[in-house]
Amino acid sequence: RGAAAARLLPWAAWRQRYQTLAPAVQMGAWLGLGVVYSFAAWPPLIGLCWVVALLLALAQPVGALWATLALLPFYFHHKELALVNRTLTVPPAYVPLLALLPALLWQATRRPRVMLSRLRLFDGLALGWLCVSLLAAANVWHWPAYGRGLVDLTLVPLLLYSAVRGLATTPDDWRRSTYALLAGGTLAALVGLTGWLQGGGTEADGLRRLVGPHFSPNHTALYLVRVLWLGIGILMAAQGRGRLMAAAASALIGLGLVLTASRGALLLGVPAGAAIFVALSRPAAAGRARRRIWLIAGGSAAALLLAAALAGIALGASRLGNSATIAARLDIWRSAFALWRDLPLLGAGPEGFFWRYPAHIPAAAAMDPNLRHPHNLWLEIGTGWGVVGIVWLGLRLSALARNRLRLLHAGRGGHRAPQRGWLPLRPKAVGIAAGLAAGVAHGQVDAFAVLADLAAWNWAALGLLGAFVEAATSSSKREA
Repeated sequence: RGAAAARLLPWAAWRQRYQTLAPAVQMGAWLGLGVVYSFAAWPPLIGLCWVVALLLALAQPVGALWATLALLPFYFHHKELALVNRTLTVPPAYVPLLALLPALLWQATRRPRVMLSRLRLFDGLALGWLCVSLLAAANVWHWPAYGRGLVDLTLVPLLLYSAVRGLATTPDDWRRSTYALLAGGTLAALVGLTGWLQGGGTEADGLRRLVGPHFSPNHTALYLVRVLWLGIGILMAAQGRGRLMAAAASALIGLGLVLTASRGALLLGVPAGAAIFVALSRPAAAGRARRRIWLIAGGSAAALLLAAALAGIALGASRLGNSATIAARLDIWRSAFALWRDLPLLGAGPEGFFWRYPAHIPAAAAMDPNLRHPHNLWLEIGTGWGVVGIVWLGLRLSALARNRLRLLHAGRGGHRAPQRGWLPLRPKAVGIAAGLAAGVAHGQVDAFAVLADLAAWNWAALGLLGAFVEAATSSSKREA
């Protein structure tokens, strides 16, 4: 009876009416749903929220994409539903993302030739990552962990990448997607700052460190250092009230990043991001616009470097001179390298490090056996995906470097480009590239892609960067 009644409802008219609403109203619907979902504890109410999310995603798929991007840092704020013999754990960002599956499947079945004709370098890297993760199953020791790792580190990030590439198809969609990423980082910083002002956090070297929506201040720093540069890029492109909001968001994120007292973020991530940001901010405009963009780019990078230096001084010698943590990192790296030597070709698989690592700790060493990653970009890929994964990572970094050069040289003579074309998007692309560079630099002493929210952010950034590069290329061709 319910199905018969549903067939009589004017779904098409409702969908068309919803699509005519302003994007702010659509995001208001998602925000209201998020507030209800955050307080929901009764399983039927949680299920009803899932149904509403599905209906909203069917009505306007790109709105569900923006909701997913904004909820990425809240992976641990999940809902748990107790089933007969297991517990179903659903992170918040997974709800709108999984609600996008019907739209993505429809697009894949109705327009397969269009999708195949649009395959680019990053799309090939995405398919390669799926293949590498499946090959790593050859050395799996604990299958439930591999299944969870495959979902969190491969399938969900690639699904988000596909949504970015397939559903965000216009400059307005790309711009609002960057706003959603910035909103998520701002909310994460606000959660951390609220807790820190209330006396929360964790103590280290006599300092109270901001934790945020994660269990570790270093994890929060890994996320904020990526989003910070995106905020600066949006600040460069914004005007009027938007510039004030972008400046406030960037300031909150920067303050939260400093209070995490993460040495990797402040001493490696911020300088690396600043270097890439300034290098790629050579504007295509001329005259006063050129000076304004240079002033914002250089001033923002200089201010962040100064803030990082002052933060380093504020951390004090007890924090900066703590050689015990450096020695602990070296011990972790040696044990992780021993694990890599045992499984050199394909590694231990996604989430396999946690289960394999304790067997490679020296017998008399006082080391924590409950680590989820080896605190190094190269070792995390090597231990998880082996030499095949390292080759894939090299291809990914070379692709990023090549496309950064394309971002640098594209759009020359941009005063002739359409106002809604490539030129207004360029600062956001620069911010994303700088955020990825900051993540790579910070990943030399911490995680890069083996934490679920970081993996999803990386692939969302790659999807947006690929769209921006295509826009730059097409804009340059039109000008030629």
